[in-house]
Amino acid sequence: MKLNFNRIFPEKTKLLIVHADDMGMSHSVNSAVFHLFNHGTLTSASTMAPCPCFSEVKNWSIMNPEKDIGMHLTLISWREIRNRLYGLEESISKEKYNFANLA
Repeated sequence: MKLNFNRIFPEKTKLLIVHADDMGMSHSVNSAVFHLFNHGTLTSASTMAPCPCFSEVKNWSIMNPEKDIGMHLTLISWREIRNRLYGLEESISKEKYNFANLA
């Protein structure tokens, strides 16, 4: 679906989309995103279900259905996400994760 922004904004208006990524990673990330949404700073956000604070995002999203919140397709576990964040695992390797077999 193509949006026609000319109906809303004058022609050649420049728009800024502010997107928050990775909701659910921690309570502090969620709190910051909720605050920014409530103050009109954010346009959209996305979350990852394997993260430890995902249920907090889910509950807030139910109470705020007008907010634009999307989901990441997350093919690894929270443990693997955490290990990569803290440098405990170098990278996703072909040998460990054979994504070709998912098709």
